[in-house]
Amino acid sequence: MKSFTSIFMIVMASLMCGKPSQTQRLEDIFGPILDKSPGRFYNCGNPKTKLDFTWSPKVITLRSGALVNGSFVTPFDFDKTILNITLWFDDDEIVPMFAYRKLLDCASLKDLHVDLSEKCPFRRNRLVTMNYRILESWTAKLKGYSGKYIVQVELRTFKGRQLICGRGIVKVT
Repeated sequence: MKSFTSIFMIVMASLMCGKPSQTQRLEDIFGPILDKSPGRFYNCGNPKTKLDFTWSPKVITLRSGALVNGSFVTPFDFDKTILNITLWFDDDEIVPMFAYRKLLDCASLKDLHVDLSEKCPFRRNRLVTMNYRILESWTAKLKGYSGKYIVQVELRTFKGRQLICGRGIVKVT
């Protein structure tokens, strides 16, 4: 018990002193310390679309991986969609630094191990909840890309109908 108390006091003293180097070393060991709230995407599409997506931890580290949880109400029937992911630097939303596009259908959702509450194909006005784990091996690829980014995730049909659009600010350390 004495060793636990000593470690606890060292951690608290480091945080109270506000020395960035000590706090940063602690975050390297334990992950983000101060902000345990999840990151949140807000609806950037049709205001009538019910959308709730979060990720945790809020601050992505090279060793953290992430868990994405979300729910939305399907505005129409669909069995395939186009996923668009766009990434901007936080201070420059004019030119994207990264854009990714992928066809998602029932088979690819299964291959990606997306945990869904509804079976594909999806029917109109159904609440769909999902969980997806971003592996540590993927977040390790972010080495050298520390900073704040605006991320937009959008699903559209082949005819251009928007299914959902979510946008959030992601911090990578």
